[in-house]
Amino acid sequence: MWDEDNMILVDTAYPGQLSLLHEAILSTGLHIHNLTSIFITHQDLDHIGSLADIIQASSSPVQVFASSIEKPYIQG
Repeated sequence: MWDEDNMILVDTAYPGQLSLLHEAILSTGLHIHNLTSIFITHQDLDHIGSLADIIQASSSPVQVFASSIEKPYIQG
C-alpha cells in the first residue's frame, strides 16, 4: 500500500525472499527505499522471514508494527 508519503508492506515472506519482494515492489514503480512501514500480522516464518533483510536493505528507518502479543516472538 502506498500514497504520496508512505509505502507500507504487510508481512515479509519467507527468509531469503528479499529479491522477490524487491522485484514485486519495482513492478509498481516504487523502490524498497520508499518503504516507510511494515505491518506484521503474526509471527509465522512466512510472515516475518525477510524482516531483518528488508530493514537492512532500506536506506531510511522503517517502522515495524505488530501486536503486543506477537512482539516477543518476532523479536526472538
